[in-house]
Amino acid sequence: MKSNNHTFPWGIYIGDLLDGNDTIPLCLDSKQGGFCVLFDDNSEKIANNFIENIALKLFEVIPIGAIQADIFDFGDVRFSSLTAFERLKLYNIAYEPKSSKHKFEALHELSRNRIHGFLEGYNSLSDYNKESDYIEPYHLLLINIEDFVYESSNTREIKRFFDTAFKAGFYTILFGNIAINESKSEIIEGMLSYFPKLSIENQKFHLTKELFEFADMLEEYSFNAVDDNKEQIVQTLTSQYKQEEANNSEQDFLSIPIGKAFNRRDTVYFNMGRKSSNYFAFITGRSGMGKSTLLNNLIIDIAKKFTAHEMVLYLMDYKDGTGFQYFDRHPNCKKLFLDNSDIQASVELLEEFNHIMSERTKLFKENRVSSIESYNQKNPSSPIPYILLIIDEVQELFKSKEASHLTSLLMQVTEQGRSTGVHFILTTQNLSKFSMGKALMAEIPLRVTYQVNERGASAIFNEYNIRDVQTLKKYELIYNANLGQKEDNIKCRANRPIAEESEIAELIEDIRAIKDEKDMLMPVIVKSKKEEGEIEDNSKGSASSVKSREEEILAKLVRDGIKPNGGLR
Repeated sequence: MKSNNHTFPWGIYIGDLLDGNDTIPLCLDSKQGGFCVLFDDNSEKIANNFIENIALKLFEVIPIGAIQADIFDFGDVRFSSLTAFERLKLYNIAYEPKSSKHKFEALHELSRNRIHGFLEGYNSLSDYNKESDYIEPYHLLLINIEDFVYESSNTREIKRFFDTAFKAGFYTILFGNIAINESKSEIIEGMLSYFPKLSIENQKFHLTKELFEFADMLEEYSFNAVDDNKEQIVQTLTSQYKQEEANNSEQDFLSIPIGKAFNRRDTVYFNMGRKSSNYFAFITGRSGMGKSTLLNNLIIDIAKKFTAHEMVLYLMDYKDGTGFQYFDRHPNCKKLFLDNSDIQASVELLEEFNHIMSERTKLFKENRVSSIESYNQKNPSSPIPYILLIIDEVQELFKSKEASHLTSLLMQVTEQGRSTGVHFILTTQNLSKFSMGKALMAEIPLRVTYQVNERGASAIFNEYNIRDVQTLKKYELIYNANLGQKEDNIKCRANRPIAEESEIAELIEDIRAIKDEKDMLMPVIVKSKKEEGEIEDNSKGSASSVKSREEEILAKLVRDGIKPNGGLR
C-alpha cells in the first residue's frame, strides 16, 4: 500500500472536558503505548462502549487497511461493532487459551522481526511509515487481562513484548474488573504496571495523574467520554474500504511476507496476481538451505488468510511422501498427493485443470467477462476460488517418460491460467539434473532461489547472475520477478518457520478451530495410483465437508441451459 501520511496519531482521543460553554478535547499521549481501563460490575457496559469508541476513532484517523484490531477475550462478544471488520481481515480474536497463546507468539515474533529488522535507526514504526513507500500495518491490542494470563504464560516474554510493543507498531488497551487490583499474580501485577490506569466506578470516570500530570485541575471540569455513532462509523469505513478495493483494478490474489531485504528495512512479499504480473513461480535451493521452510510458511499463511471459497490448494509431494504430510487437514486443500512414485497422478490432475479452465472460460463468456477478477467482482455472492497447485521436487516429473506430455499440459495452464485463476508453484533442490524446457521456463518469470551450484544457478538465472546465487548463505534467498535478470534481484533474509514441522499439524487444527465449517475443505489423500478406487477421504466422520463452490456454479450453468462436459472439478 502506498504511503500517504500513515503516521500514528500523536494523541488518543478519549472524550471532552466541559466547563460552561467551553469544550476541550482530551487526548492521551500515544507514546505511552496504551492505557488500562478498570471497572466495577456496574460499569462494565460503559467501559466496553468507551473502549470500542476509542478503537473506532483510531480506525477513522488511520487510513483504512493500515490498522487492525487483535482481541484477547474469552467471554461473550464485547465489541460487536468491531466484528464488522472481520470480513475485511482487520479484526481477529483469540477466545480460548490455545488460540491466545498462538496469537501472542505470532505477534511477538512479528515485533521481534520489526525491531531487529527494518526498524533499526527508527524510533518507531510510525517514523518508518512516514518515510517508506510501502507501509507496515499498526496493531491495536484489546486485552482482557485475566484472559490473557494463563498457566503457561511466560512473565519474561510478556515483559519483553511490551517493552518494545509501541516501537514495533502495537498500541495496547488493557481492561478488566477493578477487583484484579487485588491479584497476587506476578504476571498480572506486571501487566498493570506497564500502562497508566483509568477507572470507571459506579458509572463514573476517574482520571489519574498516571494519565495526565494535570489531573487535579480536571476536577473543575465535567468529563464526557467519547460516544459517537458506532454504526455510522462502521458503515462509512466499510464503504470506504470497499470503494478503495473496487478502484484498485490491479491486485494480487496472493501476497505473503517471506522475509526482509538485505537493507533490513523492506519486507519482501511472495506475490502472485495481476498487480505483480506473477502467475506461476519456481523455487529452488539445496537441501537444508530453507526451501521447505518457505513452502511450509506459504501453505500455513494461506490457511490463515483465505477461506476455501477464495483459494483452493492442490499439494503434490514427490519427496518420499514426507514433505506435505503435515497438511492432511489443511482447510484449503482439496487433494493431497503423497505417493512419490505415481507420475500418472500429476498427468491426470493437469488434465483436470485444463478441463476446469475450459469450463471457466465458458462461464466467463456467459457472464460477459474475461477474467476471474471481473467475474468475482460481478458475482460477489458466488465467487469462484483461485486454484494453486504446489509440486515439491518437480524434477521427478521431468525425469519420467511423461515429461513431454507434462510440459505440454503445464504450457496450457500458463496460457489459460492467468485469466481463469489456475496457477502453480514448482520446486526442486537442483535444476541441473533435469531440463524443463526453455519455453516453459520463459512462462515463469517469478523465480526464488536459495543457494545452488553453478549449473543450477545458470538454469534459473541468466549467465551474468550466477555469482549472486552462489554467495547466498543458509536462510538467504534471491527473489526475482523478471526471468532471473540480475538487475531485478532482491536479496532477502527469509523468515523463520511459522511452526516447526512437529507443530504444524497442531497449528492447522488451531486454524480450523476458528473457521466456519462452510469455509473449509477436508483434503482427499491420494496415496497411490493402485489405490485409485480406495482413496482415503479423511472427511469421513467430520461434521461436514464444504460443498465445492464450482459445483454450485455448475448447477447454475445447468439451470441456465449450459451443459459442460463432466462439470467443474
